[in-house]
Amino acid sequence: MGSNFIFEVSTRFVHRFVILSFVILLASCAEGVNDISQEREVRAPQNIIANPGSRVVGVQWQGVPGATSYSVYWQRDDAVDSKEEANVVTVSEAQFEHRNLTNGLTYYYRVSANTSNGESGLSPQVHATPSQRPPNKPTLARGDTEDSRGFQAFAGDRRVTLLWDSEVAEGASRYTLLWQRGAGVSPASAHRIDDILPPFVHDGLENGQIYSYRLIAVNDEGDSEPSDEIRVTPQASLSYVPSGLTAVPGDAQISINWETYGTEDNYELYWSTNPGVDLNSQYISNIRPPFTHAPLINNQSYFYRVRAIRGQSVSGLSGELRATSGVGGANSYTPLDGGLPSAPASVAMQPGDGQILLQWEPVSGATGYVIYWNTAGNVTSADAALSPVTNVAWFPDVNNELVQRAFYVHMGLQNGQDYFYRIAAMNAAGKTLSEQAMVRPEKIVPGRPANVHVVGGDGWIGARWNPVRNAESYNLYWKVADFGGNTNPGTLIENVSSPFRLDNSYNLGADGGFNGTTVPATISNGMTYEIRVEAVPPGGSISCFPENSPNPNIASKPSPCTEGFSVTPQIPPPVAPNGIRAIPGDGRITIQWESNNDPVDYYHVYWREHSDQPESRRRMDNGRGIPALEGRSEYSQPHSGRTNGKRYYYVVTAVNAGGESPPSKEVWAIPNASKPQAPVLLNARAADSSVTLIWRAPDSNTNYNYNIYYRSAGSNNSTVIPNTGSEITDADPNERLYRQDVSGLRNNVAYYFKVTAISGAGEGVFSSEVSATPFLPPPQQAPGNVQATSGDRQITLNWNSVANADFYNIYWSPTASIDLSESPKTQVINATSFNHTERINGMTYYYRVVAANAGGEGPASDMVFASPQKPIPQTSPSNFSVVAGDGQVRINWQLMQDAEFYHLYWSADLNQPVNQWSRISGIEPGHVQYGLDNGSDYHYFLRAANDGGEGPASTIISVTPHEPAPPTPSGFSVSPGDSQTIVNWDVQARVSYNLYWSTTPGITTGSTVIPNVTPTYLHRNLNNNNTIYYYRLAAVNSGGESPLSQELSADPQPQPLNAPIGLSAQGR
Repeated sequence: MGSNFIFEVSTRFVHRFVILSFVILLASCAEGVNDISQEREVRAPQNIIANPGSRVVGVQWQGVPGATSYSVYWQRDDAVDSKEEANVVTVSEAQFEHRNLTNGLTYYYRVSANTSNGESGLSPQVHATPSQRPPNKPTLARGDTEDSRGFQAFAGDRRVTLLWDSEVAEGASRYTLLWQRGAGVSPASAHRIDDILPPFVHDGLENGQIYSYRLIAVNDEGDSEPSDEIRVTPQASLSYVPSGLTAVPGDAQISINWETYGTEDNYELYWSTNPGVDLNSQYISNIRPPFTHAPLINNQSYFYRVRAIRGQSVSGLSGELRATSGVGGANSYTPLDGGLPSAPASVAMQPGDGQILLQWEPVSGATGYVIYWNTAGNVTSADAALSPVTNVAWFPDVNNELVQRAFYVHMGLQNGQDYFYRIAAMNAAGKTLSEQAMVRPEKIVPGRPANVHVVGGDGWIGARWNPVRNAESYNLYWKVADFGGNTNPGTLIENVSSPFRLDNSYNLGADGGFNGTTVPATISNGMTYEIRVEAVPPGGSISCFPENSPNPNIASKPSPCTEGFSVTPQIPPPVAPNGIRAIPGDGRITIQWESNNDPVDYYHVYWREHSDQPESRRRMDNGRGIPALEGRSEYSQPHSGRTNGKRYYYVVTAVNAGGESPPSKEVWAIPNASKPQAPVLLNARAADSSVTLIWRAPDSNTNYNYNIYYRSAGSNNSTVIPNTGSEITDADPNERLYRQDVSGLRNNVAYYFKVTAISGAGEGVFSSEVSATPFLPPPQQAPGNVQATSGDRQITLNWNSVANADFYNIYWSPTASIDLSESPKTQVINATSFNHTERINGMTYYYRVVAANAGGEGPASDMVFASPQKPIPQTSPSNFSVVAGDGQVRINWQLMQDAEFYHLYWSADLNQPVNQWSRISGIEPGHVQYGLDNGSDYHYFLRAANDGGEGPASTIISVTPHEPAPPTPSGFSVSPGDSQTIVNWDVQARVSYNLYWSTTPGITTGSTVIPNVTPTYLHRNLNNNNTIYYYRLAAVNSGGESPLSQELSADPQPQPLNAPIGLSAQGR
C-alpha cells in the first residue's frame, strides 16, 4: 500500500511539474501575457454509502460538478488501496448497483470522478456484505379488497381449497403447509406438507370436522414464521332444485323425466290429482329419472313436483308438471318464477400437476354451478359432473388488479391428457351451459431445495438440504467463487443426495459434468467456493445455466437452482503448544513456549490467580494475539503489574484458519524483588520548551518505577522527577520501552538527563547521560475546517485555530494554482478569520491558510475557493398592491435599494403549485397587465431580485377584473298623471336601471328603490294626488351602479271629465 501511494503522489507531482514548466515556457514566449490559466483540481466524490441486499450492493455518492462519468473501483474481501489493483466499472450517474454477488462476502468500494480536467483521486472507502434472509411471515386475506391477496381457505365437500397470492410473503420461493384436525396448529406437532403451490386442495377430509391451517414461506435461507391460523369446516354441497320436468302419458301410466346434475343420491316425487302440489301431498321416495307412475286412471289429470336428495341436503320442490293418463294424453310444465341464468363467461383454466383450476365470472341470479367434463370433447349435461360449486374469491387479472371469480380445482387428473369442460350456471328455473373449453394438465417441476447448509472442512465441502416434493434426484454445482457477476454455476455433479461430501477423491466429468473422461475434484483449503443445488423432476434435465447456454440438454430449464452459497475449506486447528515455562521477575512473570510444528497464525496466553478456577482464565494479549513468525523456534510474553510473592497460573493456545487449539499444560510462577540495573538506550528528543526521553527497561521480566535527573548547561544542581515514565504500548513488547516528557524548559538552552530504575529493593544505578536543546518548532498542523464565504465584492475566510500558531499567512490567487513561494499573501494576527475586500463579483478566488510562529510556517491547509456575489434582497417588496380594472390589473409597490429588478408571478388557479405560476420579469411600479377576463379571479405575488438571485415573496393578492360602472342616465324626465307618474330616459346598452323615489326632496341610494325598471315606467297606485313625488335614476351593470341622475319631481292630479257628447232629452 505504501509504495503504491508514493508512486501515485510522485507521478502526480511530475505531471504537474511538467505542465507548470510548459506553461511558464509559453508565458515567456508570449509578450504581454500576464495571467496563466490553470486547470481546476478535480475533487473526489464524497458522502459515499453502500447498502447491501440479497446478492446486490447499491453504492451512492454526492455528485461532483462538471463530472461526465464516474469510475467505481471495487474489491472482494480486501480493501481498495489503489486504482491499479482493483476492479473498475464506469457509470454515468452518481450511483451504481452491483449485482450477481455472493451473499455473505464483503465487498469494498471507492469512487473517482471523470471530468474534462481529468480523473479525481479516490473517495473514502466503504464496504457492505450482501445477504439473504428467510421470507416474511405470510399474511392472511382480509375483506374483499387488496387484502384478499393473502392466505385464505374455502370449504368444499370433503375437501378444503387453499389460495394465496405471490405477494403473501416477501422473499418466498415456495411454501410449506401445517395442518391438523381441530384448533391450535403447532409447528412442533402439526402435519406438514412441503413444497406446495397455490391453489392447493386438501382432500379426503371429514365433513363437519374443523381443520386448521398455517402457511410457511420458504427460500434458500430457511423458513418464515408460520402465518396466523385459519380454520374451516368441510360440508356436503347443497342439492339443486330439479328442473325441466317432462311427461310421456301411456295406458294407465305416466313416464316422468327431469334434468339431473350427476351429484344427487336420489329424488322424491310429490303428486296429486289436483293442482298445487306441496310437501303435504302424496310422495314416492328413493327414485331416479325416468320414473313411470302406474297404475293410473285413464283420462285423469295428475300433477307432479320433484325434489333432490344428497346426503343430509334436500333441495326445494321443482316447478309443477301436469299430465293426463292415457295414450296421447296432454301434458304441460310450469317452471318456478324467475328466468334462467345467463351462461358463465370468461372461463379460464390454469393447468397444474394432475389438477386444473377453473375460473369464470360469477353469474347474476345463479345459486351455484355444476361442471360437466370429459376427455373426448362435445361436452353435454349427460357427461360426468363435478360437485355443485359455490366458492367465489378474488383473483388478479392481466393488469394485476383483483376481480371476483367463481372457481373450482379439479383433482386427480392425468398429466398430458386433454380435458374438456362446460360450466352450468344454476337456479330454481334451470341451468345454462357455457361454451366448451379445453386444457391439458402438466407435470409441475419441483421447487428449489430449502434450508441449504454448506460447511467446509480440511480439503472437503459438505452440503445438506430439505427433500423437495416431486424431485426424482438432485444436482449439485460447484466452482471457485469469482465474485465478478459470472452467472455460470460451475461444474455439475449429477444424482447426488443430502447430505453430500465433495473432496479430492471425487471424480468429475472433465468437460463440466457431461460426457467425457473423469478427473478428480480439486478442493483447496483457504479457497472460497460457491455451491448451488437443484431438484430434478422425473425425466427432467439440467437447468442451472445461463439463459444463452449453448448446451442442448438445458434448453427447457425445468427447475430453478438455489442461490449460490459460499464456503471456504480450512485446515484443522493446531495441537496445543509444548515447552511452556513461567520465569518470575520483580512484579512480572515472563511466559515462554516452543513453536508448533503445525501451521499456526498466532498464539494466545491465558492466566488466572487460582488453580481451582479454570473458568476464570483471562487473555493477556487484549484479543490481538501474538503473531507466529516463520523460522522462530521460541516465543515469550511478559506479564507485568504482578504482585511479588503471589502465585500466577498460565496456559498457551495456538490458532490458525481452522480454529484454536486446546490449552497447553498449565505452569505457574511467583514474582520476586531485586535491586535493578541501569536503564539502557536512553535517548533525548528536543521540542518546544520540552524534551522527550525514551529508554529501555533494565531487564525483560520486572516492572520498575523510574527517577529522571536533569540539569541545564553550566549548572551542577540536578532536578529530579520521581516515579515517572510510561511504557510505550505500540512498540514491540519484547523491547519494553518507556517515555517521559520533561516540560517547562527554556528554548535554546542545553539540558542533560540521566534515569534510574526503582524496585522494591531500592533505586538502581544511573543510566548514561544524554543532552538535548529545546527549541520552538513551527506549527505541526495545517489549519482545519477552512471555509470561504462569498459576499458583495468580498470573501470571508474562517478556520480553526492551530496550536503554537502566533499568526496566519493567507495565500490567494485568481487561478486554481497557489504557489507558497510566489502567490500573494496576507498576514493575520490574533484572529482566525480574514475579510478579503475589493474583489470582483462573479470571479473565483482560491485560498490556502498557513499557521506560523517564530519557528516558521506549518503545512498549508486544503485549498478552498469562492466567488463574490451581490447578496439577494432580504425582504419582500413593501406596499405591494394590485388594483383590478376593466380586463386589466395595475401593479404597484415601493422600490427597494438592494433590488435591481422585479419578478411578478401570477396565476388564475390559486391551488396551482407556485413553481408553475407564470412570471413577468423586469417590470416597474405602475405596470398594467392587459387581456384579462372580467369576472375571473387572478392571483399575484412579487419578488425583488438582483444578480445574486431572488428575494422572498410578497403576500399573495387576489383580484377580479370587471367592467366600469355605467354613466349617469341621460334624458331623464318625470310627468304627472292621475295617482301615478310617468318616468322616462334614454336607454343604454347592456345595463339595467334602479329608480329611487320619495315624497320628500334629497333622494339618496338609501331611499326607496324600484329595481330593474324600464323606460316609460308608470309609478302607479300613488295614494295622494296633489302630493309631490321626487325621483332619481341610476344605471347598473356588472361593474356597479352609476351616479344618480339629477332629482326631478311631479305632482299627480285628477284628470278633468270631458263633457258628454250627443246628449239629448225627450219630454213626456
